[in-house]
Amino acid sequence: FIQAQITPQSDLVITGYTDRIGQAAYNQKLSERRAAATARIIKKGNINYKGVGSSQLLYDNETPEGRFYSRTVDIYVETPLNYK
Repeated sequence: FIQAQITPQSDLVITGYTDRIGQAAYNQKLSERRAAATARIIKKGNINYKGVGSSQLLYDNETPEGRFYSRTVDIYVETPLNYK
């Protein structure tokens, strides 16, 4: 679905996240690997990726569900419109 929305002129920012379980340094590298793997799959547009580890939590880490949903990648696609 996402690849269909991306053109060669698109700018992408891919951000990897983790939960708070484990060491911060490991979580940082894990989130970077998640973002990099996503970038390798997409292969279109101008891609910038980063990992934020457990420094930015998306969901409550007190529940198993919150930890599960925190292990994710966010993809932001910006495509300029060409008006003629």
